[in-house]
Amino acid sequence: MKDMRRKELAITEDEAKSLLKKAEYGVLSTIAQDGCPYGVPLSIRSLLVN
Repeated sequence: MKDMRRKELAITEDEAKSLLKKAEYGVLSTIAQDGCPYGVPLSIRSLLVN
């Protein structure tokens, strides 16, 4: 895995968990080997169990 380019934008694990608890949805984005971007919408509320 590559190092994060913009380290000033990094957040802690606790901040990430708090962000996810507040979110209703998100987008999981990837890039294929051929360079084509792909995004999958996710319902965050249904993924979080707690």
